[in-house]
Amino acid sequence: MICDPLVRRLLVGFSERAREARTLGFDEAMKDMISKLHGEVKAFRERAPKDPAIRLVLPPGYDPNGTRPVPY
Repeated sequence: MICDPLVRRLLVGFSERAREARTLGFDEAMKDMISKLHGEVKAFRERAPKDPAIRLVLPPGYDPNGTRPVPY
């Protein structure tokens, strides 16, 4: 049992605050990762047509110049 009143006050609500901090950290990491992924995809799309080592095989009916979804 925790007898120190200061320690007891610090622990009240700790679980909720810790969960909120983890969620915020995860959300920020996901946003950062998605942003970097979009940058890498853009760079790949620019690099791929010029790089002889990259050969894209597109499925029948696929239009590479079609409308792309807007990134978040």
